[in-house]
Amino acid sequence: MVADAQKNPPQSLYDKVALLIGDFDRDPRVLQPLEIWWRDHQPWLESCGYILRDRYKPGWVASWTRGVPIPYAEDWVGLREANIIDATRAMDNSVVMLKKVSRSRHPYELQLTTMWNEPPVADHPHNHCVRLIEVLSPPDDEDIDILVLPLLRELISPDFQTVGEAVDFFRQAFEGLNFIHENHVAHRDCNITNILMDARDMYPDGWHVLHTTLAPGPTSYAEPKAAKHFTRTERPPKYYFIDFGISRQYDPSDASPIEGIIRGGDKSPPEYADPSGRCNPFPTDVYSLGNTIRRLFLDGWPEVGIPGYHGLEFIRSLVDDMVQTDPNMRPRMHEVLRRFDKTSRSLSSWKLRSRLAPRKESVFTATSRSWRHWKRAVGFIVHDVPPVPSKISG
Repeated sequence: MVADAQKNPPQSLYDKVALLIGDFDRDPRVLQPLEIWWRDHQPWLESCGYILRDRYKPGWVASWTRGVPIPYAEDWVGLREANIIDATRAMDNSVVMLKKVSRSRHPYELQLTTMWNEPPVADHPHNHCVRLIEVLSPPDDEDIDILVLPLLRELISPDFQTVGEAVDFFRQAFEGLNFIHENHVAHRDCNITNILMDARDMYPDGWHVLHTTLAPGPTSYAEPKAAKHFTRTERPPKYYFIDFGISRQYDPSDASPIEGIIRGGDKSPPEYADPSGRCNPFPTDVYSLGNTIRRLFLDGWPEVGIPGYHGLEFIRSLVDDMVQTDPNMRPRMHEVLRRFDKTSRSLSSWKLRSRLAPRKESVFTATSRSWRHWKRAVGFIVHDVPPVPSKISG
């Protein structure tokens, strides 16, 4: 397994999606245009207390030209997106994410991200919007703001283990989007890659920012070591909506705003085919979240290797309603949350502790994993660990 990790570091969900849409055609031997801005601003960022990786320091020389084998070279990996980069905060050596936001292209992102992080909104237990550490303003460009955000982890890594863990995610996602809508904001891009989790409790020693199954540190490539972690049941995460770049806040008196369609990461909402090119973005949010659950948990998403799971049919009818072709027939998020709460309360402790079995799993694999699962579940019962993990908001 170590040899495999050395030759082929595991791909994240985001890497798989990037490959699916053809977003990985890059030559790592030279900085790409999307990386140049970060290199040019590296000294300024360092003066602000944020250290970029060696690849983005002026005068960078590729480590593999100095004898480091390519599979082990951390600076071989570039950026997936032009406006996002990882950095180390000098004051505490923690890893953060820096997001470059153009005020002219995304005029509401800073406003909305700030709103979610100011009292009383920030203190609401149903607020699942990404936390903002601080805002940096480059001295040479008045159009740009740099949002300093916490390092979050992709939604499905590691795998969900139990029905109860899935139920906790559904609850947090539903209450989070409902909270956004209650504040008259349409997210407009509730796709798979825009719901992340704060997994610091699950990974007390952290993880490698580039290949998240590995332990942190620049030597992880040369000496692959798995990142140690707990299950969601043991150390519950909190889930967050990120990326308010195309989000909008509407007048509270306008319950059904109609405006031009802006396509997010999920291109499948049926209303995108409307010849008028206009729609109400709130039902589209409902569809996108429902489709995310359908792809990740129910039917799977074969194109990126997501199998879906058995054992979650109790949520099928709700998800089917969320993804109805006619946007006017979809429930509003407060109704989604109400129906889910009613359904989830009917689930037994035995059901909630049941293993989430991937579809198309072999009998041998299922038997082996089920034995290990129930052995662990008995330990949770003995130690009074709840079947539905719950992360206290904050």
